[in-house]
Amino acid sequence: MSEQAKRTSSDLDQTSFRRMVITRFTGLFIILGLMFFLPASTFSYWQAWVYMLILVVPMFFIVRYLYKQDPELLKRRLRMRERQKTRKFIQVILWPFFLLAFIIPGFDYRLHRSNVPLAVIIISNVLVLLSYYMGMKVHVNGLLECLLHPVGLCRSTKR
Repeated sequence: MSEQAKRTSSDLDQTSFRRMVITRFTGLFIILGLMFFLPASTFSYWQAWVYMLILVVPMFFIVRYLYKQDPELLKRRLRMRERQKTRKFIQVILWPFFLLAFIIPGFDYRLHRSNVPLAVIIISNVLVLLSYYMGMKVHVNGLLECLLHPVGLCRSTKR
């Protein structure tokens, strides 16, 4: 294979990867919006807008970081297919609960069932942001790999 053909092939792979990242990220925003605003039957659901921003903005920076620093990890995460049967089983069992956790608040908002104090909303959103920060710290420090692999097979990923 000529050098130019190799470059063209890798450019296409990089271009399709970039397109996949943008498509998935945009799709996530749309799907989140549908899960929040359809059950609420309104766009004036400010708590959902705040939560979506808290989910999407840090995720944008994490995806951007992984795209530049660890594209292979990002490719694996975007595939969203687990190979291990135990993990697959857990995903199948938890998926409905995950969906309900995003859909039920919209119905609750529409039906005016709960009156959540502003302080609770703020604290919970801060905790979500902190969890993003901790997750990113774990990745950057290479601890995640140590936790997922047996002792002795851990390799540092510090950059």
